[in-house]
Amino acid sequence: MENNNKTILLIPDVHGRSFWREGISLRLPDELVVFLGDYTDPYTRDEGIKHDVVPGMLREILETPNAVFLLGNHDLSYVYPGFTRVRHDMCPERCSELRDIFEENHDRFALTHTVRVGKKTYIFSHAGLLADFYKHKSTDTPVRVASRLNKRWLERDPSLCADLDVYSWYRGGFFDSVGSCVWSDVREHLGRTNSYWDKVYQVFGHTMLKEGAIIQESLFACIDCKRPVRLHTNKFRLETL
Repeated sequence: MENNNKTILLIPDVHGRSFWREGISLRLPDELVVFLGDYTDPYTRDEGIKHDVVPGMLREILETPNAVFLLGNHDLSYVYPGFTRVRHDMCPERCSELRDIFEENHDRFALTHTVRVGKKTYIFSHAGLLADFYKHKSTDTPVRVASRLNKRWLERDPSLCADLDVYSWYRGGFFDSVGSCVWSDVREHLGRTNSYWDKVYQVFGHTMLKEGAIIQESLFACIDCKRPVRLHTNKFRLETL
């Protein structure tokens, strides 16, 4: 999609935290908001956030106007019963309620979001698209790969779950060298810079960083920093709010 805004407000992994509200309060007029997924599964022991807050918070997030709602691996563990169990088994009484929210709003969620600003194309996802993961689609551009993922989601492709539930040894896997767009670790991206498609810039979360810290490379940025982040598309700059 074309975007004439000079900035985009990005909300990385929420996990029941409230920082996203601060971001919404600071949004500029007509500014697009992109949530990068992982709304669910608070780090209860580490951060003291109760699982009880998540369903109401997720409904509140979905009321955000002019916003994109991407899905993360934690969220998909509620969507797909067979998906790798992440943390939601810590609070089984919330599973049914959260699954219903995702089902009721299925068409409002997505796996990727693409924005073109002038000659620059940005692709947003939860954990980033690795060219190595899609090497069997070598003739495809990253924009086509991103678009196909969304199409399969909207059409409820029964094989999508298996294609997304792939993660490397960085995340405890044993058989796969790289992860999917909801599972790839930033270390996988750092180790494969030269294999990136060079005509897009990717922004993702998933790999938890220190609060307020981001990793910004020439072809991607990882921003899972527990803070809202503003992307200045005209200056090609990321600002932690």
